[in-house]
Amino acid sequence: NVPPSKAARANAINHRVTEYYAVSGAAEARVAIANGNPVAFAFVTYNNFHDERVRTTGMFPVPVGKMRGAHQVVAKGYDDTKVVPGWPAGAFLVKNWWGDWGIPHPVFASTAKVGYWWYPYAAFNDPQQTFGCWTIHGVPLLESI
Repeated sequence: NVPPSKAARANAINHRVTEYYAVSGAAEARVAIANGNPVAFAFVTYNNFHDERVRTTGMFPVPVGKMRGAHQVVAKGYDDTKVVPGWPAGAFLVKNWWGDWGIPHPVFASTAKVGYWWYPYAAFNDPQQTFGCWTIHGVPLLESI
């Protein structure tokens, strides 16, 4: 590991999180996002999460296979009518940072890089699937699109 440079540390002061709160469930996460605050969360990954189909469609699969670990992401939007195959309607638009993994932002596709995907409310509400949910204030949703 390499510590941040002095310039990076100085720049970080301008991007400081001012407040953070635990989030319990999809309803609270939707309120946070509607108020302009992203929601960070972790989820359990299974073998099929790493399938090419998931990477190219941006749809979170119903977990199948062995648990592989966990991953942290940020929810930046939501759609109550979005249907992710195998799940009830409603999903969060989530940002991933795995290079070209995922789909372009559905609204800002012309200016946003790939890395977005849909995470169902039902998965978010399952404590066996999703954990460590926090909303952070002071960091604009559009800052890192």
